[in-house]
Amino acid sequence: MIGPLVGGVLVESLSWSWIFWVNVPIGILTILGFVFFMHEDVAHREHRIDYLGAALFSVSVGAFLVALTQSATLSWTEILLLAAVAVLTGLLFLLVERSAPEPMIALDLWGSRLLASANGSLLCGMMALAGVTSYLPMYFQGVLGYSAIYAGFPLMVMMVTWPMASATSGTILRYLSMRATLRLGSFMIPAGALFLLFLKPGTTLIVAGIGPALMGFGMGLLNITSVIMVQGTIEWSKRASATAALIFSRTLGNTLGLAAVGAVLNFGIVLFAAAQGESELTTPDQVRELLAMIGDVAGGAADPSLRPVLDAALHLAFWVMLGFAAITALLSLSIPTRELETLTRSSREPEKAQAE
Repeated sequence: MIGPLVGGVLVESLSWSWIFWVNVPIGILTILGFVFFMHEDVAHREHRIDYLGAALFSVSVGAFLVALTQSATLSWTEILLLAAVAVLTGLLFLLVERSAPEPMIALDLWGSRLLASANGSLLCGMMALAGVTSYLPMYFQGVLGYSAIYAGFPLMVMMVTWPMASATSGTILRYLSMRATLRLGSFMIPAGALFLLFLKPGTTLIVAGIGPALMGFGMGLLNITSVIMVQGTIEWSKRASATAALIFSRTLGNTLGLAAVGAVLNFGIVLFAAAQGESELTTPDQVRELLAMIGDVAGGAADPSLRPVLDAALHLAFWVMLGFAAITALLSLSIPTRELETLTRSSREPEKAQAE
């Protein structure tokens, strides 16, 4: 929760590079903590790591992300080539996973409608929240005019409401069904994203934090309910893989969301800057120069002529985030109702027996 605030202080007082260096001592302490205090009595056996699958997956996702994030500066030939590499290696990855002794991703689990729909909801939800973590601070600083310290406010709000939802989910599930709790969380995400569309110069810090607060609380409910739901319905031997699949979907959603929203932001900057007459935009070098100028504005440089461009481009990105959030809500409706009702009844029976 204090990470965004500390990050702002580091950027303001030292240098942006310290937001990475600060993780070195923290990482070392974490490793030492695991070495000295984490003691597990487990039965060891030999494993076969899926190196080929991991390599193919990395190439596929990497090519896709480069094509998406650099679309404003690459030629169509380069974009199509990267897309072809992404599709080809992706298909090869699926073939390898079907025959791997210990696959990186257990594809058979994705045949479960419950797991597939839950993973899809988490993936799209994180695609929406990725814009909050990476691009909403840019709006706070570049358009609203707050310092780097206050630019971390939307992240801090979201990081408070997310664990708050997880902590109160037990109480909520006593009054609402599993299905109702899941859908409550999923529909709060587009509700919060909708608030972002009404941001404008002069918006106060408190009002600007409503959207991230709703999105964080909604994602907290969606995430914890999905974990409970999957662990309660998947057989014991596959629970670890199913839980890992949920975490993987969240991580992939965050990565894809950053790339997709970033690509739309870059496109919007080029589009609105050209409409405003800020740049001829005839070469990739001019596009890069314009993006650097926008980055200077977000960093606090005094160039008010580009702030309307940044405002319009970020609102275009907010629309895309709202789209991802809406898909999240729709996917939550496709989660099998019968399995949820069965799990909810079974989870309430011990409480009912204890009360009697």
